[in-house]
Amino acid sequence: MTAITLSTDIPSNITTLEQLHVWTSVALATCNPTKQIVESENSTEFTCRYFVALAYDATTRCVDRISIPIDPTYVSDKSKKFWMFANPISDTALPSTFKAN
Repeated sequence: MTAITLSTDIPSNITTLEQLHVWTSVALATCNPTKQIVESENSTEFTCRYFVALAYDATTRCVDRISIPIDPTYVSDKSKKFWMFANPISDTALPSTFKAN
């Protein structure tokens, strides 16, 4: 797993859920640049990818795709929130460049 310490690893200038989502997408893609998973027969996908795209309405967008393994006991175990069933993609450490503003 890519462990983080909430009080020190997430830059303090992140103030919105959208900024946090982009930060995590870029961080996970950076930590796992070549990791792939076969999600269905003959369909190999990168586990973490993001790109910047110009949408039809001329807005610039961060588009991402993250495939995180989920513990299947989430179906019957109601003692935790869904996101707590997320399993590690890898054991890569978070690069120090992601910890600064």
